Amino acid sequence: NISLHDLSHRLALSSSRTCHLVTEVFGKSFTVLLLELRLEKACCFLRAGYWSVNETARRCGFASVNYFSAAFRRKYNISPKVYQQKYCR
Repeated sequence: NISLHDLSHRLALSSSRTCHLVTEVFGKSFTVLLLELRLEKACCFLRAGYWSVNETARRCGFASVNYFSAAFRRKYNISPKVYQQKYCR
């Protein structure tokens, strides 16, 4: 888990400046970037088949499995469970 505050502290910048830099460099907000990175990692975990959807959500930093499932479905148009069943090696 990393927050904007953590990142700004590590960069020795204000939260506001860090937010502006992230948007400038990546073309998206810190929140959107973090969500996308977590979802990409979740895809890797689900394909590998190591953990359940619940455990994958937890390991990717999602406090709520329901939120994880909804965000996953919004991005990939498939539920995490179906994705895992379809693409698990």
